[in-house]
Amino acid sequence: MKIVYFGSSSLLSLTPLQKLIKSEYSLSAIVVKDDLNSDFKVISPNTIQSLAYNNSIPILSFNNQSSRLEAQLAAIKPDLIISSCFSLRISLSILSLARLGAINIHPSLLPRYRGPDPLFWQYRNGVDKFAITLHQITEEFDAGDIIMQKEVKLVDGLTINDATQQLANLAAELIIKSLYKIEEKIISREKQNQDLATYQSFPGKDDYTVSTTWEAKRIYNFINAYKNHNMPFSCDVYGRTLKLVNAISYQAEAYPDMTSPNMNSKEVLYKDDTVMFRCQEGYIECEYTG
Repeated sequence: MKIVYFGSSSLLSLTPLQKLIKSEYSLSAIVVKDDLNSDFKVISPNTIQSLAYNNSIPILSFNNQSSRLEAQLAAIKPDLIISSCFSLRISLSILSLARLGAINIHPSLLPRYRGPDPLFWQYRNGVDKFAITLHQITEEFDAGDIIMQKEVKLVDGLTINDATQQLANLAAELIIKSLYKIEEKIISREKQNQDLATYQSFPGKDDYTVSTTWEAKRIYNFINAYKNHNMPFSCDVYGRTLKLVNAISYQAEAYPDMTSPNMNSKEVLYKDDTVMFRCQEGYIECEYTG
């Protein structure tokens, strides 16, 4: 089975690609965005380009003018197209070149959390479980029939890189499991329930705002996931607007320092450069500035 992989240097794209390269299946080409070509001289490490070069896999470029790529793929005659973290829309004329169709890797339990940055919105909304979905590629982003899905519970406090790596490992596992069924044409497909579909675009500055009306666990996980993005988390903490820069811990009960001798806990307590405060459920300790 000849596979063409549309991807990027995101972990969610690189990890499944690495698994595919080590598998019994043949990768005929790797397609990347922009005007890169196979004879460029400088190759950065830990990129999709270096992975292609080190494994002698042809690399093709794709921009909004896809006629050249379409001719190159027509010559390859791919059996299957796989896409992960590829930001450009793949035209139907390209998708139709693959005998067995085209599938995309998406890090959510579709049809929920369609869009370009689903992990951000899942962390912001405090989901209990994350997921990987393999789905058929159609003209509408993230809307094709579901081929395979699996949920996973991530531990508290992960950075977004660590969370993405765990989901990428799961995606690699699902891709390999699906290939035999796809090749033998015994894979089942399930239409997405459009009534359950949600879509979110790229986040903006205001989307890093958190609230004491959230559960402490939700604030803790969201801040830890995205604290390295240099975007302080604005929070109105009982009348004072703070810029939270790190979430240290959370717990169900008030912290000992917040409890007075008569056991009536305070809503908020400042201590050096940290703040402890009550949330809708539980208490959290954060570093803050401003």
